[in-house]
Amino acid sequence: MARNVKGAGGRQREELLDLAWKLAARDGLAACTYRALAAEAGTSPTPFVRCFPTRQELLLGLFEKLASGEEESRGEMARTGDPLDALIAEGLMVLEEDAVSADRRRVSVDMAFEGARDPALGRRVRARDRERAGRWLELLDEGGSRGLVREDRLAGEILDQLVSLLDGLVFANVIYPKRLSSEHVSRLWEGGVRRLVDPAVSPGVHQRLVIPDGPTSRTLLLGDREITRRQELLGVAFRVTARDGLAGLSFRSLAREAGTSTAPFTYAFGTREKLLADMVRSIWAGIFEVRELASMIPSPVDRFFAEWAAEFSDDREQVDLERTYYELHHGALTDPSLARLLLEGDEHGFAVTMALIEAARGQGLVRDDVSAEDIVDTLYALVDGIGLRRGLLAEKRPSGYRSALWEDAGRRILAP
Repeated sequence: MARNVKGAGGRQREELLDLAWKLAARDGLAACTYRALAAEAGTSPTPFVRCFPTRQELLLGLFEKLASGEEESRGEMARTGDPLDALIAEGLMVLEEDAVSADRRRVSVDMAFEGARDPALGRRVRARDRERAGRWLELLDEGGSRGLVREDRLAGEILDQLVSLLDGLVFANVIYPKRLSSEHVSRLWEGGVRRLVDPAVSPGVHQRLVIPDGPTSRTLLLGDREITRRQELLGVAFRVTARDGLAGLSFRSLAREAGTSTAPFTYAFGTREKLLADMVRSIWAGIFEVRELASMIPSPVDRFFAEWAAEFSDDREQVDLERTYYELHHGALTDPSLARLLLEGDEHGFAVTMALIEAARGQGLVRDDVSAEDIVDTLYALVDGIGLRRGLLAEKRPSGYRSALWEDAGRRILAP
């Protein structure tokens, strides 16, 4: 028989859910344990267990709270009659600078990561995503009928670019709130939408880039040119993290995956923190190697796209690496030392890309109506959005679809 949540019981459930929401927005969903919630409420865990017998029920309750808040805000949104303005307005609603929106962004990002591992929650997350996609497709179709949207490819491809851009901007704002304020990402969103759908803008047709032959990033982990035992153990760590998230990464889980004892892992890495640091460095090693190979290409714009070409490989190992990269960033929300390590690498990549954009601007290959910093931030957000959607929503697309989508959108954002 279903529980009766009406009356006082229903009010208590909502009060407990509000408290769980507050804790999740501040410390993340991983912190929402019965013990932590009881400590926050100054009571025993009993009321929470009675209202939410399993943690999954609590997560689903928080998800419904997230979805209802989005629907309420959407209902209050002013409709201009312009389909593109309506689409931009919905994105701005997500990115607006107030405490309620900031909490929703944090919980929404956490829900995506939790949904990757919880089938019931994952279905809810994907259903919400499909509902948004259907609504935006209608707006794009209406815009196309008025000549406001480009017609050289499918509306579904434009939709994938727009949704990826918004997801990436939300993620960036949550991960780097000090550098990427809501006002900043809102400006990037509005400019990005106009650029991606404007029928008057065309990046032209470019041949697919091929990175010159050379050693792969996987053979250069940590700078070595031969696969070592340490690299094999790192490969196990990437595989476990891609499948189970950082929460599932322990020396014991690694030993089970490798069919061995924990001794090789503790000998190689010492502590879990040092293992995470080596995982970050191994990702950097691959990026630096690709960057070195891409330096053989003379055009700064083409060099930039060559650097990213490997990121969108459909090979299983690369997909696991990509998923792990985002899991590490998500984990850095509650791990200051990991956050500092990742920020160091991200700032280096930002500086390299800025140099390429400035060089390309000097050759008239890049637009000059916005700052180079805004262009780089928009491009990075697009990459992150595409990676997150592939890794967390497990979207199935034809081989090469993501890389083609990224290059088309990237060149439209850069095109003068």
